[in-house]
Amino acid sequence: MRGSKSPIIGFQFITAMEYGALNNEHESTEVTSESVVKPEESTGDPGLDAQVASGVLKGDVGTEAAQVWISAFLIAALGFVVYLYAFSIPLHGDDLTVLGGDSPIARIVTSPEALPDFPTAPLAVIGLALNASLGGGNVDFLHGGSILLHIFCGILVFLIARRLLDRGTPEAIAMLAGMLFVAHPLATESVDYLVARPVLQSSFFGLLGLLLLLRACPPQTNRVLSLGAAVIAFALAFGSDASALTFPLIGVAILYLRGDRGASIRDYRGVVATVLLLTTLLLWVTGNASGMLAHGAQGGVGAFLAQLGAGLYYGLIPTNYDLLPVSGGLVTGVLGLLLLVGAIALGIVWKPLPAMLGFWILLSIAGAVRYGMTDSVGPTRYLYFSWAACCIVVPWLLQFAGKERTRLIGGAVAAVLVLLLSGLSMQRNGLWTRPLELWEAAQQAQPESPEPPRALGRFLAAQLIQAEADGETARSQIAQGISAWSRVLELEPDNGEARKYLGLLALEQQEFEQALEHLRLAAMRLPTDQDVALYIAYAAEQQGRVAGEQTYFVEALRAMERAARLGPLPNPAKERYGMMAASMGDVSRGLPLLEEALKNNPNEALEAQLAPYRQLAQQTASLRAQAEEIQKSAPQSAALLVVQGQRNMMEGRVLSAFYMLQLAMAVDPNTPGAWTLLGLASARLEGAENFLAEWGAQQGGNWEAWTQLATRCGASGVWNAAEAYIRYAAPRATPQALPEIALADIALALNQPNLAAGFLKTAQSAYPDRPESFLRLADMAFAVGDTSQARNLLREAEKRGATGAAVAALNEKLGPQQPVREGITRTVIK
Repeated sequence: MRGSKSPIIGFQFITAMEYGALNNEHESTEVTSESVVKPEESTGDPGLDAQVASGVLKGDVGTEAAQVWISAFLIAALGFVVYLYAFSIPLHGDDLTVLGGDSPIARIVTSPEALPDFPTAPLAVIGLALNASLGGGNVDFLHGGSILLHIFCGILVFLIARRLLDRGTPEAIAMLAGMLFVAHPLATESVDYLVARPVLQSSFFGLLGLLLLLRACPPQTNRVLSLGAAVIAFALAFGSDASALTFPLIGVAILYLRGDRGASIRDYRGVVATVLLLTTLLLWVTGNASGMLAHGAQGGVGAFLAQLGAGLYYGLIPTNYDLLPVSGGLVTGVLGLLLLVGAIALGIVWKPLPAMLGFWILLSIAGAVRYGMTDSVGPTRYLYFSWAACCIVVPWLLQFAGKERTRLIGGAVAAVLVLLLSGLSMQRNGLWTRPLELWEAAQQAQPESPEPPRALGRFLAAQLIQAEADGETARSQIAQGISAWSRVLELEPDNGEARKYLGLLALEQQEFEQALEHLRLAAMRLPTDQDVALYIAYAAEQQGRVAGEQTYFVEALRAMERAARLGPLPNPAKERYGMMAASMGDVSRGLPLLEEALKNNPNEALEAQLAPYRQLAQQTASLRAQAEEIQKSAPQSAALLVVQGQRNMMEGRVLSAFYMLQLAMAVDPNTPGAWTLLGLASARLEGAENFLAEWGAQQGGNWEAWTQLATRCGASGVWNAAEAYIRYAAPRATPQALPEIALADIALALNQPNLAAGFLKTAQSAYPDRPESFLRLADMAFAVGDTSQARNLLREAEKRGATGAAVAALNEKLGPQQPVREGITRTVIK
């Protein structure tokens, strides 16, 4: 990626190389009998004849080099203007997945971790990492690197085209090739989409290799050095993208377009042999890496030929190019062999234009017709190099125009075409800055492709996460995201990413059960995705609070454990993990996590939340010391078993605590704390019904004992057990209690107002003539500042016989009611 490091250095490298070539041509060109100067116009001086034949514009070496510099500058200026919009393109589509967030490509040392995203382009990963490091991770700098590579490719197209033209041809004709290349909208996806960097980088090295290969042909000097440099450039192109396998073959084809009529075929033997050897080597590397040839040889001659044909097909067709869709296997192999035979036949019949180059030009034209003028995202990046081949040949064909007037008309048409194409490219670049419009258009153009809705869904999810929009905008984005990912799921039912984002969007809508359904399936398909585990933990925890079932909290804790095994947890997740573990009784695991989270991000709220858990940790240490003392005096006592069971409960070893407390109750059922702790352990092990059957009668109607046990269960999140205990005890208490009211009081005491409101609304339906639920709801309304609702509820409580003391106490909180003024009140708007 030297080209993307410095435009000055790269431009000087290319133009200086071309300037040296001009010197070599000027000094070594021999005048033969096939000189372009006609015999009747000969001056009799061979040297003068050669100077006249060189054309006026070619002039001396200094003038010629200046024209090269000016042409290259104009191509670069055009490319820069056309792609100005590219500096404002945000990350979206695959760019968001590969380069967004804490991407390993942001640093050179971590860039090897990104190789799975670019399995056939390791050098492109290094180039992207170098580009990102130089720009400090700035996205605009990455786009600048792509623009620079595209401009260099356009200059290389110009330099290659001018070498194929006859001497004396105006530089403007060769410059037309470079301008067509940088201005055509067929290249916009390759430049605007950062994940297309392998195509850009491999094309840069491939075009450089072609130029060096032309310099290695007669009558040049230093041919061995140029040929060696060409081989290195082709190897770098192949390392940047495996689709560069065909570049050396294109080089052999372009040699036939050189105008060195006096050169013998022997002069090309070394070049052709080297290129064919390199191509064979690259084909062997590709086949060996994919295992196509090795596995094909095991199935007999037919299978081997089929696999060889498949290798030829994927070698001749650029990577992932879907202009000719095939299913693979024997069909692919037959198509590959037919392509090879067709290319050879084309070379025999159509001699002026070599088969391989013609094949690529036809691909480029077909691709331009199908994808080039549309506003959707298509596989146009895979046409990038074939379009370069097409542009290289355009001026070569233009020089055959017989009349000067025809050339002038062709040049004028070409100039208008360049302007038109530049406008179209700028329009498409502007569309890339608006991802929603881009991917919606792509989805309409390619309704059966999952890529557009996937890219649209990723961008919308990123917007929701980063911007945290609310109101109508957020609802619209969520609806669009659900529609996009649902479409992906229709096309790819086993797509784990679609399940992941549908779960995330359900979380945004607070539909926790639906989120869990999607996320559980996502976890099966994406077992190493830490985000999925974290989303499951959050959704399960929230659903546990809504449903009051312990199983959800257990699922949340296990999901957090899995997320911690998959990698270091971010600080918010570490804090949530610690809170979850500590609230479920595992203080020994939760407290260190909370302490670490507080150390990483000091804040008063977390400090206040840590206080009770620190107290629990001290109690655990005190229980350990207490157990040691009892062990000395009464090693077989029930009191020792209770203390040990309580300590195990606080350290998260619930099953062990349950067995110890069972044994303690068997030894002495009246041991203080044994019955309550056993009820809590049974609840956490989902055995509340068994506890009631075996030990419920011991406390009978002891309402205080039952409310204490239910409160302990509610504090541990086991609300289903708390409700079972209260409903068991309420009819046995003296006087009989209302279970919903009791549960609401416990929830309020534990600072869970939403849960309390749910219990109170149930109580309103169950006991419509009782005032208790109305009084408590009125108190809750006052607590949140809704005095109007509080007064309405208080009036309803009075109708149902609320005591005067309770009504007076709440009236005192509410204060005197403000009189309503009649008439028009002046407001700011009025």
